[in-house]
Amino acid sequence: MDSWHKKQLIQIKLCQWKIIHRILHFPDNLIRFGLNIFPTICPFCKRTSDSMNHVLFYCSYSKQIWKYFMSIFGIWFPTENISIRQILISWWLEAGSKSLLDIYKHTIPGFVVWHLWKMYAAMIWGDLQKPKPINFVIHKIKLFIQDWSRAKLQKVKASPARMLFEENLISDSFNKIERRYRVVRWNLPVSSFKLNVDASLFQGQATGGAVMRSKSGNFVWAISFPVEARSVLEAETHTLYTAVSWAIGKGFRDFEVESDSLEVIRSIEDGLQTRRWRGLFEQMRIWKAEHHISFGHIFREQNWPAHYLSRCNPDASSLQAYFSINELHSTIKKALCADNYGLFYFRH
Repeated sequence: MDSWHKKQLIQIKLCQWKIIHRILHFPDNLIRFGLNIFPTICPFCKRTSDSMNHVLFYCSYSKQIWKYFMSIFGIWFPTENISIRQILISWWLEAGSKSLLDIYKHTIPGFVVWHLWKMYAAMIWGDLQKPKPINFVIHKIKLFIQDWSRAKLQKVKASPARMLFEENLISDSFNKIERRYRVVRWNLPVSSFKLNVDASLFQGQATGGAVMRSKSGNFVWAISFPVEARSVLEAETHTLYTAVSWAIGKGFRDFEVESDSLEVIRSIEDGLQTRRWRGLFEQMRIWKAEHHISFGHIFREQNWPAHYLSRCNPDASSLQAYFSINELHSTIKKALCADNYGLFYFRH
């Protein structure tokens, strides 16, 4: 029970050690050493002085992140005013020493305080003007934990609790899981925006759908439209072309495009000289170069919002645009929320 758990990363061990000994660079800690430092306002909430306890735990912003991870492990948020040092120690006391879940209880609080500390430092001494959205930070911590589990837990023989997979807190390659399942999810864009596209063909009627989301996963706009096509491949090709053309027409540049049609993506990315719809593919390659657009393949489970959009209005005679998430069907909204929270799916 200390800040030096063998599975924890060294930089986080050091951060925890500084918290326990109250020497992390917060005004209330530095004043103890006789430094003439005046407390400043918390950069997260802009309401209270930035003491270590407030910024790392009691701030309304930090509190929501802590509550999220505490709820996963069944740990109650404290009702009394205890310090962040006591919070860390209580997690370590709660954890045993044998199971994989115990390893997570030893290390999760370190991941949370580390990300909060880095963002605080970026706002106080760096160029960050405002805190990142809470959902974005939670998603980033989860990705960090997955990378950590991939690096630190591959030799652990303990069986992972299913909850760790359900909450996206463990690498999909852990132990035997990788031989039975592939875990997939929608990922936030690396560039500024991501456009997901899909097509449907039912009883001879083809329709397309597309949704644009920002770097933090927020909804920007969506479209659904009829497509003239006699095959699924033709529908996917025309849908991708229409969606990208519409995005460019709205002034979007430097964005990512994802489709679950591997053949269509390969025709663009690999420059395949297909006779069918050659003009469409050539134009999309031109757009790719001129507007810095990247095309990628994903699985259907990573493309549910676009899939539902392609099926939401099969009798439409013209393109329908949606600029507010509240205009969308509840099924599409639920799929967008699931993506935003990092929900993943198992593929055999």
